Amino acid sequence: TIRWKSGQSRNGMLKVGRKEIVLDGAGSYRVMNPGTPVIIKQIPGSMAGMPKEYMLSQNYPNPFNPVTSITYALPADSRVRVQIVNQLGQVVAMLVDGVQMAGYKSVDWNAINIASGVYFFSLEATNIADPSKTFTQVRKMILLK
Repeated sequence: TIRWKSGQSRNGMLKVGRKEIVLDGAGSYRVMNPGTPVIIKQIPGSMAGMPKEYMLSQNYPNPFNPVTSITYALPADSRVRVQIVNQLGQVVAMLVDGVQMAGYKSVDWNAINIASGVYFFSLEATNIADPSKTFTQVRKMILLK
């Protein structure tokens, strides 16, 4: 069992296997399988609370096999699309396609049935309250089997 007590809100992230838990206040989490990887990350001060701007982070791990995590930030409620494309520009996977509330987000991609190679992931976001505010960013990743 992992227990935490923090004086600040949202100052850390606990990743147990594929599950992410924001370390907010006090709490605990029981790891059911002894071999499950556990990672504790401190969230920098600039990331505490709500994001101030749109952001797409590099996937982690990279290169990966077969699962990777993609994190992004939404400063306002937005219409969001996160997709994976191959080198020919063909959509391989649509991970997110819908409206999401503001905040820090994460989505995993399991490429178990996808061939090794270079892929691109993109975030397209449009502010719901002000559709003139849009954000698009593309990043590269490597699937290595």
